Formats: sequence, structure tokens, C-alpha cells
Amino acid sequence: MVAARKAPALIAASPKGRIIYGQAEPPTSAQWDDQTVFGLVDFQVAGLVQDRLFEFDENMKVVPRLATDWKYVDAGTLEINLRKGVKYHDGEDF
Repeated sequence: MVAARKAPALIAASPKGRIIYGQAEPPTSAQWDDQTVFGLVDFQVAGLVQDRLFEFDENMKVVPRLATDWKYVDAGTLEINLRKGVKYHDGEDF
């Protein structure tokens, strides 16, 4: 119980500008590609380093993330408009 109460103070004392992420289980995929993620840990790690086009809100409604809006052009084509101003890690435009 004592260690648990001290944990927030230890976290607050961590260096700024750096995130240290620990996981008890290793990722199952060897790539940082969200198309190849397999298990829960993979999804957690992928979610920390990349964003999605859409996500579900608390009511399971699809809401935009990197997409701003979308429409079905026909039965097999979804046209997606992408958010402006998003950069890759190297500074290039998305």
C-alpha cells in the first residue's frame, strides 16, 4: 500500500520530454505496421506511435481522426478527405 501511494510522486519526478513505456508481454508482430498487429499489446503499442483515419466514440459511432469527412462514391469506393497540417515523424506532410 505504501508503494502504491508513492507511485504518483515517482511518476511526477520523471524527466520531461521523454516517455518510458513498459509492457509485461512482448509484441507479437515484429513490425510497426498497424496492418500486421495481432494481439492486445500490438494494438496498444501501435496506438502510441500512429493515428487512425477513424475511431469509435463511446456510442460506437464512427468519428474522424486523420480523416475529416468521407463519402461512398459507389458500392466499392470510399472517398476520404484527410486532415491538413499533419506531419510524419520526419516533418514531411501526410
